[in-house]
Amino acid sequence: MELQGVAQLLEESERSRQADAETYASLDQEICQICGAYGEDKRSLYMGCFYALKEIAPEFLSLWHVGTSEDMKRLFYLRICKSCRAEILGAVKKALNTRRALRSRKLDHDGYLEEEVE
Repeated sequence: MELQGVAQLLEESERSRQADAETYASLDQEICQICGAYGEDKRSLYMGCFYALKEIAPEFLSLWHVGTSEDMKRLFYLRICKSCRAEILGAVKKALNTRRALRSRKLDHDGYLEEEVE
C-alpha cells in the first residue's frame, strides 16, 4: 500500500474514533444500543482485542479517546439490555464449547484442523 493510502486510512480511523468518543459522551444510559429497549438497568459491555469490532457490529464504540489509560484505548463499548447481553454471552459460550471440542484433534498453530489445511 502506498504512503498516501496509509495516511488516508489513519485519518479515517482517527475521525471514526473521535466520532465514537462524542457518541459515548452523549449516550442515553437507559437505551440498549442493539435492540433499542428503553428503561433502567442497562449493562456496559467492554471488549478488547486486536480487531476492529465495529466490523462485526457497527454499534461498538471505540474508547480510544475516552479516558486516559492505555488499556482503555484498546477497548470497545456497548450499552445493552439484559436480553442482548444474555444472547451475546450465550453465543460466546457456544463458540467456546465448539472450540473446546477440538482439544483432542490435531490442529495447526492457528487452530485449524490439520487435515483441512493440507
